[in-house]
Amino acid sequence: MSRIVINVSGRRFVTTRETLSKYPHTTLGQLLTDNEGTEYFFDADEEVFREVLRYHRTGELHVPQNMCYQTFTKQLQFWGVQKSAIEDCCQQITIDKTDEEMEKEFLWFERRIELERELRWRDRVWYFMTDPMGPYTNNKKLAVMWTMVYFGMVIIYSINVAAMTSPVILQRSPRLFNMTYQKYMGLMFSSEACTWTLTYSEEKLEFGAYYLIELFAFIFFGLEILISELRVLILAIYASRKEIGLLISVVGISCLFCGPIIFYAETIGYLSLKNVDSYNIESVPTAYWWVVVTMTTVGYGDYYPKNTLGYAVAAVIMLFGLMITALPIAIIGANFTVYYEYNQRRKKIQAEKKLFFKNNKVQPIITPVE
Repeated sequence: MSRIVINVSGRRFVTTRETLSKYPHTTLGQLLTDNEGTEYFFDADEEVFREVLRYHRTGELHVPQNMCYQTFTKQLQFWGVQKSAIEDCCQQITIDKTDEEMEKEFLWFERRIELERELRWRDRVWYFMTDPMGPYTNNKKLAVMWTMVYFGMVIIYSINVAAMTSPVILQRSPRLFNMTYQKYMGLMFSSEACTWTLTYSEEKLEFGAYYLIELFAFIFFGLEILISELRVLILAIYASRKEIGLLISVVGISCLFCGPIIFYAETIGYLSLKNVDSYNIESVPTAYWWVVVTMTTVGYGDYYPKNTLGYAVAAVIMLFGLMITALPIAIIGANFTVYYEYNQRRKKIQAEKKLFFKNNKVQPIITPVE
């Protein structure tokens, strides 16, 4: 049994070649290819190395207490150990998203990806029209003014669309709706969209599904750039897409199962009582609608059971709906809390950086002696 000495930042660890040979693909395992060396030096964190060496000895990898998860995983990459080797008892530390991962999602959502090249005029047009407060926008005041004008036109157009459906306004002014104005307004929005999309696009003939998503982005009128809380909401919903899919699936299956039950319960109650007033849910599709409204705790009140048997079945469906909808919603709420707390820290850091760079002169830490 040959010994081997590993010096990590001045701390010497003694182990055997047999221990390191258990995982030959790691950094320590590759030391065995050097048959002549007996002592090796690494400039790394000794606390992480303790866990890595223990992993080679026992086959178990644990996260040290009071250590940043990101630091630990980066050190694992240096030692050639996969994150999947972490034991189940420490996996709860790795479940939540790290700040680095969430920052990438925020930057992707804000379209503020750092460019490795010098800004071109197309880049400047893109950032001017889509990110008025971004770091790559030169004239922020003019960009904000353009955004406000754009929002104002959207609001005016929305008011016009709502007004032309009002019978009172149409009676007072039958010529309120002008097709010419609508064409001009639509032409302006279409021109603006085509301008910033075609201007920045590298391959103008290759438009994919991404640009269909851009059409839906107009629904938010670009507010996600200015309102960070809306950004948090959308990212939380995107992170909870599996839970939302599960919720929709469970409600749909429950609807197919419980709809006929409440329908036949109402039908049996009607036949037994021979009372027309006790018969409200007249078809299975109507029962489907009632189940969806009831399970989602909306309760419009347009349809409802009107006999004793229907009451009993409805009570069971209500309790079942509360149970199946509460669990996914709790997970969605937890994801929103994670993103919201990170966004609060992020805004605080950005405000401190802005205040720091706003100062014309940085005060020295140590005042020189005259």
